[in-house]
Amino acid sequence: MKNSEIIYGAAHRFLKQYRSRVERQLGSYGLSIVEVRVLTAVYTSSESMVTQESLAAALSIDRSNIGRAAKKLEQKGFITRAADQEDARVSLVVLTDEGRALEPEVTAVSDQLLSSMAMKLTERELETLTLLLAKATSTLG
Repeated sequence: MKNSEIIYGAAHRFLKQYRSRVERQLGSYGLSIVEVRVLTAVYTSSESMVTQESLAAALSIDRSNIGRAAKKLEQKGFITRAADQEDARVSLVVLTDEGRALEPEVTAVSDQLLSSMAMKLTERELETLTLLLAKATSTLG
């Protein structure tokens, strides 16, 4: 097996497990992993209104996927979208009260999953993993 297949396989298995756990734990809300990532990015933003384009850049997800996730989150009542008053082509994402109320649970699920993974790694392994992922990512451009 080639190194590239080993790396891809390991990354794919990790992301598949992570996505499955997040979606299972937040299943009662019908949230996909992309929707969870969008909500998390909005929660951690210093701005009260976030552009879909800035979400796409921050999450490394293309704008069309962000748009679809935002539309679903809006349909579920967790966000509203509005055109920017200065540039109508720009779509702003704003949390609703329902979306804001969901923050503790979404944050707890994500934190718990990452903490449980980190607990199984030594400090040195965690540092090595972080460095290797950064190095691998930088080679992709």
